[in-house]
Amino acid sequence: QVTGFFIQMSESIAAYLKRINKLKNAYEPFIPESLIQVFGEKDIRDIEPGKETEQEAAILVLESYQLKWETDQSDEHKFSVLNQIYCTVNDTMEKGGGIVERFTEAGAVILFKDGVGAALKAAGEGLKMLKGAYFFGAGIEVGSLKFGVIGTEDRMEVMTISPHTQLAVLLNQISCRY
Repeated sequence: QVTGFFIQMSESIAAYLKRINKLKNAYEPFIPESLIQVFGEKDIRDIEPGKETEQEAAILVLESYQLKWETDQSDEHKFSVLNQIYCTVNDTMEKGGGIVERFTEAGAVILFKDGVGAALKAAGEGLKMLKGAYFFGAGIEVGSLKFGVIGTEDRMEVMTISPHTQLAVLLNQISCRY
């Protein structure tokens, strides 16, 4: 009986510690590992707010204006569809060597250090994985990007500043329209 009590108590303690660790991890600042590596670091805690770096990259903007225009679906359905799209885009872009810089209202801005060829290949794979359910426009531009960490130590974000990103967004809008 004593052994059974100790086993039950140790299982309860292990479950409690697992819950505490999960809660602790939820409060850690989150920046994707691929963006942390842009700064030459392995851990977010090694990056100070205000740190910046510059790199050449291909900027790919994939966005579905079809998703923005659809209003006949419930919000619950829209969230489910958007989450499926974001997961697919994130997975295929990272497999293709891209870094998802941010999600947009109905798509993403993705950076490729390996250039336009890698961006086009990853975009093709991502759209193939979505099985043609939605039409996506694409805008690609190559240029210099300035990356900076903004915020405080307990809430940091990586921001990308470049006129090339704006041009990629405009090209995406044109491709959606025509």
